Amino acid sequence: MKLGDTFTTFEEFEDSFKVYKNSNFVDYFTKDCKTLNSINAKFPNGRMSTTTMRQGCEASLYLKASECGQFLEITNINENHNHEISKILFSHLPNQRKLKPETKVIVLELMDLKANKKMIQNKIMKDSGKVLTLKDLSNIRITAGNQYSKNDLSKVVNKLKEKFKCRVEISTDEINNLNGIFIQDKVMAESFSSFPEVVFADATYKLLDLRLPVYVLMIEDDNGQSEIAAIGLLVNEEEVTLRWFFETFKKNNPVST
Repeated sequence: MKLGDTFTTFEEFEDSFKVYKNSNFVDYFTKDCKTLNSINAKFPNGRMSTTTMRQGCEASLYLKASECGQFLEITNINENHNHEISKILFSHLPNQRKLKPETKVIVLELMDLKANKKMIQNKIMKDSGKVLTLKDLSNIRITAGNQYSKNDLSKVVNKLKEKFKCRVEISTDEINNLNGIFIQDKVMAESFSSFPEVVFADATYKLLDLRLPVYVLMIEDDNGQSEIAAIGLLVNEEEVTLRWFFETFKKNNPVST
């Protein structure tokens, strides 16, 4: 991929970008993405930008509609990374460790049979060719044990919204498994709005039977007392999930920006 390359569809770009990332051992996340309607309405020169996942790294790529509106064009690309690049490090990144749904089914079947986790890990790594950590296995089990039906999840969300007047947002993965729930009521929002200078984050694993990480964002009032600003129920603690939680907090609390 290089400056000026064009693509007829976003899917074509994604396929080329995947080859680029795999051959160069680098990974990126989408920093900003606008639909065509919103781009035309708000940003005539709007773009989608992708940035490397490593904190502080300036490597990036910008993609926007061509002048004729028929193609997507790379208008800027920076390949200067501030970190070591290697095949080994690349293989350990969360996006590279993701397993296919059918492989996850095999993992769950083996875990249900009480197979040794280390043996499961070795088998899946050998069969898939991917790096797999023991924490990944635990996350697969937690996710499977926390698959709410759409009706059950709707009931929970409706109760939080209607009875407790909470702001609730939900994150799911590509096959609609729950990744996390963001919760903030009026008191939490007002507490943060009054004291937005410093936000503390903490997590506990013993509040729920499923031992899901419960993230609590807190502020300190003028009396030195802690007040809850938001709560996150997260299925895992991968970067993409944590990023979603904190970005959702920022989105719902403009004073934080």
